[in-house]
Amino acid sequence: MKKVEGILRNRNAYGATFYEIGEHSPIAGIRNGMQAFKDAKTDVIVSVGGGSPIDASKAIIYNLQKETGGPFLPQIAIPTTLSAAEYTVSARILMTICLLLSGHRVRLGQGLQMTKVSRSA
Repeated sequence: MKKVEGILRNRNAYGATFYEIGEHSPIAGIRNGMQAFKDAKTDVIVSVGGGSPIDASKAIIYNLQKETGGPFLPQIAIPTTLSAAEYTVSARILMTICLLLSGHRVRLGQGLQMTKVSRSA
């Protein structure tokens, strides 16, 4: 990452670095990434890493386009693992929703998980 940042800085093309993308690109990270992109006032996303950061970059670009109605912004993908995210148009995003139902916590995300919680929780 430092090497990519250095190359961009040497060309006066560096805007910011965003590290908050977790496994499977959680929607919260995408929202935070959109805000970081706006705050940095940049016009290109360079994604470095495996499938999650590359997919998150696509989701950020898609959501920014929906928000502004403008063109899709360019993305440069630098894969560090073989995930095929750099070759596909789609992105895998994890939305986590927690519901409390009669003493059980239901977590929807990668799968459905249900655990018993105490009434005071």
